[in-house]
Amino acid sequence: MVALVLGLLVLNDWLVSQSQIGGPLYEEIDHSHALVADLLPPPLFVVEAHELAHELADATSERDDRRLLLIRARLAELQAEFESRQRYWNQVALPEPLRRTLSSRVQESAAQYFRIMNGPFLAVINKGDALEARQLLRDTLQPVFLRHRMGVLEAVYAVRTYTEALEQEVRTRRSKLAWRMALFGLALLGAAGLLLYLWCMPRVLAGRA
Repeated sequence: MVALVLGLLVLNDWLVSQSQIGGPLYEEIDHSHALVADLLPPPLFVVEAHELAHELADATSERDDRRLLLIRARLAELQAEFESRQRYWNQVALPEPLRRTLSSRVQESAAQYFRIMNGPFLAVINKGDALEARQLLRDTLQPVFLRHRMGVLEAVYAVRTYTEALEQEVRTRRSKLAWRMALFGLALLGAAGLLLYLWCMPRVLAGRA
């Protein structure tokens, strides 16, 4: 009897630990929400960097050195934020399909964008050639950005689908937990009733004798 009660207590404790706030499932859900937040601009979505690339071309055309300095400083910050969050997500345990989407469709295109930005694009900006900068934007950076943006949309959809599945699993486990708690209560009542019966019956029989 004691073994039965202890077993039910252990089962109940495990179910609670799995579905409670702070449990393994909630940790995965938190990661999913955090990933969506990172995919939206910025740091993993380079849309602000793309906008600033256009501003760099404009500032170059206008010979606005102060504006150029500020934009380049912000671009460096955006790249640093991207690389920091990229390192973080590379260490988080994500489902393999989601990890592949993040790596091949988002991170690779963003890294390529920054390579072009820091290489040929800034070289043209340093020369003060706004016309060539706009051409490079149109012919080279824009296609990379469009591919990157599509990858971000795919990754956001994949994360949200994964999160919905996790949340459904939490709801299912909570429902199962409620049933097990009810059964647990009935089992305890049954055990208490049996103990009471075993305690009372010898005394009743002795009284009749």
